[in-house]
Amino acid sequence: MKKSLMEEAIQYAERGWFVFPCRPIASKPFLTAKGKEKILPPKSPIYKGGFKNATTDKKQIEEWWKRTPNAAIGVSCGASNLIVVDIDVHGGNRSGFDNWMNLKVSDEGAFHSITPSGGLHIIFKGLTNSYANVKSNIDIRSKGAYILLPPSFIYDENGNKKYYTKIDEK
Repeated sequence: MKKSLMEEAIQYAERGWFVFPCRPIASKPFLTAKGKEKILPPKSPIYKGGFKNATTDKKQIEEWWKRTPNAAIGVSCGASNLIVVDIDVHGGNRSGFDNWMNLKVSDEGAFHSITPSGGLHIIFKGLTNSYANVKSNIDIRSKGAYILLPPSFIYDENGNKKYYTKIDEK
């Protein structure tokens, strides 16, 4: 039987991963305090404080997902002591997969998930600074960063539902 997003979020928390709910779809337009119209994008935190309020507390997770059952599962990488290699795919010659393979880094024992764009998250235990490398299409997410976890889904700009998918269990 398929687990709910809340059950999956609790299961991640039981691993010691600090989770929080994120938007699967862009927010409705609203006015900021300065009177400017704003729309919060998919993947952004739903509640104030975002990844800084991520938790492993089952009661808090249940409360969040009871209010927002379709929320994507965000994980605070730094709080969870995780280093995530985020391999991006941007079409043509701009894929990070070749660059990753050329590094010859073993990802055996890591948790892997396919992103909605066809990229890959490789999740290791550890902590480092986060950074982006536009040329290589490989980003590192750790301190001060978060990612979304399977089986979360987001909606793209065309309204298509796109899933994060586990490709193994470690």
